Amino acid sequence: MPTNAPDDPLHVGLIYGGRSPEHEVSIDSAHNVFAALSERYRVTPLRIDRDGRWHVKRQSFLDAVTDGPPEQDQ
Repeated sequence: MPTNAPDDPLHVGLIYGGRSPEHEVSIDSAHNVFAALSERYRVTPLRIDRDGRWHVKRQSFLDAVTDGPPEQDQ
């Protein structure tokens, strides 16, 4: 298993959204988790839309949560 150099941030995936009625709560929670992780880790947002499709976001987390397609996720 590769190890990170002391100065390299650990890369983590942050999964949020989903098909449940708690979709919006998951997004709010992801904001809070991201804020706690952002300086110590390299975070890749992994959004699950309301239809169960997964989306890997390669932009800032705030942009990923607020403007990503599909429209039914808004």
